[in-house]
Amino acid sequence: MKSRPGRTGMKTILQEIEKLKFIKGFGINADVHFQDVSNDLLTILADRTRSEDVSQIRRHPEAIRYTLVSTLLHTRRSQAIDDIVKIFLDLARRIEKRADKSLEKDLVRDIKKVYGSVIFSIKWR
Repeated sequence: MKSRPGRTGMKTILQEIEKLKFIKGFGINADVHFQDVSNDLLTILADRTRSEDVSQIRRHPEAIRYTLVSTLLHTRRSQAIDDIVKIFLDLARRIEKRADKSLEKDLVRDIKKVYGSVIFSIKWR
């Protein structure tokens, strides 16, 4: 849960989607569970949880432990969505770049073919 996404690719997107499914399974609804809590406080609690080991989290009383974990899951959900969008955009840029290179190759080949035949016919005249 604490890890950030790896290299841009379909495997990474699928891993992030699995994280989202896992988080969704807890049924945390920010509008209900965190309606009177500021985003700054949520971020502070999530950062605190991120820095603790699992054994440290388990030592907290139940109410604190559940609060810490739920804030971590809530912020992680937002980050995972942002990461998925970023990865999709990176993939789209990569595809566009490849298409541009392919188109450029085809154009150069066609130009060489056309001008090559023109040059060839000029030489024989």
